[in-house]
Amino acid sequence: MKTNLLFTVGLLLLLTTAQAQEKYGVRAGLNVANMSQAFNSELDNPLPRAAWFAGFTADYSLVKNYVYFQPGLLFSKKGFLLNDPDLNTRSITSLNYFEVPLNVVVKFGKPTSYTKFYLVGGGYGALGLGGKTKVRVNGEKTEQYNVKFDESLKRFDYGVNAGLGFQFGYVQLGVFYQQGLRNLSGDGTSTNARNQVFGVSFGYLFDDLF
Repeated sequence: MKTNLLFTVGLLLLLTTAQAQEKYGVRAGLNVANMSQAFNSELDNPLPRAAWFAGFTADYSLVKNYVYFQPGLLFSKKGFLLNDPDLNTRSITSLNYFEVPLNVVVKFGKPTSYTKFYLVGGGYGALGLGGKTKVRVNGEKTEQYNVKFDESLKRFDYGVNAGLGFQFGYVQLGVFYQQGLRNLSGDGTSTNARNQVFGVSFGYLFDDLF
């Protein structure tokens, strides 16, 4: 139910902005994902893991040529690594999310400039779709199990985004940081498990398709 609601809200935002003014497009990139604390281990220092995201975006002009509202619909992979050198064990947790970012973008440069610098700030809402943890001992895979949202991990996440980048015509290249604000630990313990992501983003904005 929550997934359908979040998808509907994100889709309406995309269609509204696309029909109202300006552009919509696609966006993808690299996530270097981590958690402030692992929800499934007593180890306190999870390590980042490489992942990816992809989806759709829109660029709605609030102040012509300078300030834009940029919502999106993304599939985003997050998670973390855990190393236990005493047992020579490594576990890799992969978490899949449906994500709706809601950002404000401020662009710097003359209206006729091909290249512009931009700053991004805003928030996101996300729903966990599923996940897995793979365990390796001495480099060999020993077990794999599913992450159960609503049990070991809360399904709904939200947080803040910040980033910067350059726009070259219709192409946007940027970097960003995403900090989850919700403690996702679902076991009632004092674990403070919040998503954290550094990322690199590539976007392409289409013109005059609506």
